[in-house]
Amino acid sequence: TQKTTPSDPLLKAVYADSARSGLLTQGSFLSLTSVSARTSAVRRGKWVMSRLLCEPPPPPPAALADEIKQKEQAADQTAVERERLAQHRADPKCNACHQTMDVIGLGLENYDPIGRYRTQDAAGHAIDPSGTLPGSTQTFKDGIELTNVLASDPRVARCVAQQLLTYGTGREYGGADSPLLDAIVAAAGAGDATLERTLEAVVLSPAFRASEGKNL
Repeated sequence: TQKTTPSDPLLKAVYADSARSGLLTQGSFLSLTSVSARTSAVRRGKWVMSRLLCEPPPPPPAALADEIKQKEQAADQTAVERERLAQHRADPKCNACHQTMDVIGLGLENYDPIGRYRTQDAAGHAIDPSGTLPGSTQTFKDGIELTNVLASDPRVARCVAQQLLTYGTGREYGGADSPLLDAIVAAAGAGDATLERTLEAVVLSPAFRASEGKNL
């Protein structure tokens, strides 16, 4: 792997630091899930819960939408993100969803709004990205360990298969499709599944072949 230069734009770019591991530490994902000039642990956590674990948190009640927006605008932007979110979770109306989203998003707090690695936030506070993956006993100390914990979580292999099958056939898959999803994950190698093998297992599945796989 070599560094990209203006004269040879097709070469792969490499990061100067080693704090990168897969999709969740790429600048594209980190920028997409930030808010203007600051990071958003909530957005990052929600994305992982929805797209990699297939456990999307429900939207906030309509009656709370304005209240949440006002709290965000009034929040002290110089406060430590972990402490600010802890205050938010202290509200019983918010705790149920944010106790799962926030811990994942905080695991990626070492990456600023455009994905640059840092050890302190914009206000100079030391960042603590450690946590425990919701629905698991697996702990992580930073974003790299978080990606490794997610990669080994069986929910991710199943969710990725479900997402690919939904995209490939154009319909949603749920509880009644468990045998089909189980078969795809098993064909992909279960705990050792890769994206390539999962994609192959989806394409070879009866659901994909019966639908003609128009989207893929």
